[in-house]
Amino acid sequence: MKTRMSRASIEAWYEINGIGLTNRQMLRIAELVRRHRKPCSNNEISLMSEIQINAVSARVNALVHLGVLVREPELSPCPVTGRRVSKVRHAGIK
Repeated sequence: MKTRMSRASIEAWYEINGIGLTNRQMLRIAELVRRHRKPCSNNEISLMSEIQINAVSARVNALVHLGVLVREPELSPCPVTGRRVSKVRHAGIK
């Protein structure tokens, strides 16, 4: 059975799942962390970028895997939640 989808729906799907939303969010997060110049928690990134935390977590994990972001070796308090969390920094910033 074939489902009819409008051209706009198909284009929107490719925009979100193809090259669009995911990559734009990753670029936005990488740039935000680079400009912040200090290690950031996922909650800080979510707050600053206005991207939902579940999407931030996925994008940060991908950026760490790609070597764009680096996880700090020690846990430190998150300014948003107060919990001790793993923070990330941009790979180009020591």
